[in-house]
Amino acid sequence: MAAAQEHNLESSLVERLLAEMDDTARMLDEGIPLEKPKVDYITDIDTRREIFLQIKKIQDDNNISLGLNAVGLAIILVAPIDQLQRILNDLNMTTYPLCAIVAASLFGTMHADGVLGIKAFVREGRQCHGMPSAFWERLAFSLRYIPASARRSAACPIRGTSDDVCRARIIPKLCRGTDMEFHQYISMMLRVFWDKDKAQTWDRLYARGWSPYSLEGRFLISSYLRQDMAEAKLALKPLAKMEDGSVIVQLFWLKESRLKPQDFLFKPHESVSFEDVLKRAGLENNQEWGPSLVFRKDGQMLLSGQLFILKGNLDVGIKAPDFELLQILWDLTQVAAICGAVNETDDLLDEGEKKDYLDYCVCGGEDGGEGEDEGENEDENEGEGEYEGGSEGESQGDE
Repeated sequence: MAAAQEHNLESSLVERLLAEMDDTARMLDEGIPLEKPKVDYITDIDTRREIFLQIKKIQDDNNISLGLNAVGLAIILVAPIDQLQRILNDLNMTTYPLCAIVAASLFGTMHADGVLGIKAFVREGRQCHGMPSAFWERLAFSLRYIPASARRSAACPIRGTSDDVCRARIIPKLCRGTDMEFHQYISMMLRVFWDKDKAQTWDRLYARGWSPYSLEGRFLISSYLRQDMAEAKLALKPLAKMEDGSVIVQLFWLKESRLKPQDFLFKPHESVSFEDVLKRAGLENNQEWGPSLVFRKDGQMLLSGQLFILKGNLDVGIKAPDFELLQILWDLTQVAAICGAVNETDDLLDEGEKKDYLDYCVCGGEDGGEGEDEGENEDENEGEGEYEGGSEGESQGDE
């Protein structure tokens, strides 16, 4: 309910803005940025503080060593409040010892699906959008690249430029490579901490019959801005969907985190405050956003809080962007920024490392049987060079 109220509130604000100002619609339609008062970096922070304290109490009461990590913190600060409160209510209504099992499973999802999923999300984005424009121009089959002959009718709705505009995926997705299963981790995270509808929207991206050559789920944007989004430096918050399907978005520059996704924030019964954890993550100032990094075509700096409109362009085969996919992208990019998913993303990439980490999560955060796995890890390392060589060639075919 809270998430729906927030969406309706923002939509009504945009509608009123369009109704009260005669030239606002024209400005947005022409790609002229319109400044709107910036929101807090973390919305409803007082309510989220209470949720944080309740989750810490659950960890302490059940003596769970596999407690809150950086991804868990990001989830608490981004996920819909009504879903988080529903999870807590279910836990509080469960009696011991079942409550301890359910709580351990909750933290396990943060550590297993959350960590592996958000790391893979950033890796996918880098592989899909991190290459320079010259690379894509050499690929005749690239759907990302827009031929020069078609660029006259295509421009980035945010920068206003046409020389760097591309048909980028809203959600990064490769058809081959080492992160094919990452959608399963994200799906579980969305199902537990968001809602079933979000998870189903995500799962539809991986349904049978999907083609890597489809233009569905793409939008027009500067390749430089899409790279910043892939690095969790920039995010677009969808505010309202217009009658023609176009989506009004608000631009925000995100802060750089000092954390890594799998970092433990505290041990059971450790005295630590919500403010201490926010400071460790670099989020002590809730009114401050990240530094602006890119200029528009007119020489003006892109600022947090500015409004833009994302439209379809049939001349280059792009329909109006999907509002729900933009919402998922906004949420996941925020989670990636807060938990520091861009920091050492190659951790846990090797299949052996991933298996050891998942075993560690299953054991509740306790190391077990390192000596038994030593020989097995050596065998896996013998084929590591061949594995890496194969994945490098496979990781570039989707766009």
